[in-house]
Amino acid sequence: MTIVTHIVNTPKADARQAYEASWTVMDEQGIRHPHGRRSHTAWLVDDTLHVCDVWDSPEDMNAFLHTLGPILNQFDMRLAGPPEVGELLNLVRPA
Repeated sequence: MTIVTHIVNTPKADARQAYEASWTVMDEQGIRHPHGRRSHTAWLVDDTLHVCDVWDSPEDMNAFLHTLGPILNQFDMRLAGPPEVGELLNLVRPA
């Protein structure tokens, strides 16, 4: 089952810098495109980072979160709560 996740981080004054630094580490580790992730969207609301990902399965998401955890810890990025996870109904992209 394809799923969509919405993750909200705790407010952080340097959220943009922490997010960008985490991508640098992911690139160094070769994990920019983890198995099973179809899309990634991130945005800021004030000092709060939000992330919306589409995954092929909950298992793919959980495997990546296990790998991602130490990277997020390195930049003191914390989830405000558990990810909101739902079944994907539709994803519209231009032709």
